[in-house]
Amino acid sequence: PHYREIIVGGLYADDLNLPVREQSEQAFRKAEEILKAEQMNFGDIVRQWNYLENITDIAHGNQCYQDFNDVRTLFYASSEWELGYPAATGIGPQHGGVLIDFNAVSGEVNIAPLDNDWQRAAHVYSDEVLISHRADGKKGTPKFERGKSLSDRRQEVIYISGTAAIRGEESVTTGDVLSQTEITLENIQHLIGLEEGREKLPEHSGKLGLLRVYLKNEEDAPAVKADLDKLCPDIPIVYLYADVCREELLVEIEGIAYL
Repeated sequence: PHYREIIVGGLYADDLNLPVREQSEQAFRKAEEILKAEQMNFGDIVRQWNYLENITDIAHGNQCYQDFNDVRTLFYASSEWELGYPAATGIGPQHGGVLIDFNAVSGEVNIAPLDNDWQRAAHVYSDEVLISHRADGKKGTPKFERGKSLSDRRQEVIYISGTAAIRGEESVTTGDVLSQTEITLENIQHLIGLEEGREKLPEHSGKLGLLRVYLKNEEDAPAVKADLDKLCPDIPIVYLYADVCREELLVEIEGIAYL
């Protein structure tokens, strides 16, 4: 009785042959209709998954991911975002056009955005990170937080956004999938306060409960799995084949931690 949660999956355009921008608009419009029907708004979304076929392709001078970010920015502008943007993942499946899943929560729940001081917040990325050639020069940044903490009287959880080998806003381009995997895991551990040698845990610190690993190259799966089995024993991990939102990045990891 003290809170409401909406879990939504599979919002996509009616015509998957439309350009990414139009597909994104239709998907977000469906999300908006669901939220309004439940007396909620975009600001109540705590976790979002954004699947974009051909995520790094360039169409009409714009990267597909940038077109999506521009549309997300327009729809998100209707909310105040007093509790920060959602935790989110933007990833490139092999099929399906643009598709959105989300969890939204309202009520007696403590919600807080989590920053990682090793990584610049995505929603304040500089123009150098964003690929767009629009005449007006406007570029919507990726509107998400590095993580999102939720707690009520029953449990406390951290949604960990899709995380990659990025420090500041620059990719760590070693070309080595294992090195990128370990840097990514370090970023996650730093976010939730679990890296080795840390003397004082941050206010929001947690234990990893599960991970989802997206790999750009299918052939990397055995080596990455062997590496993570050593680094994260006893943690359930699923491995998926998908493009990452930057060409040079080979792996992205998301997850859930419990406080």
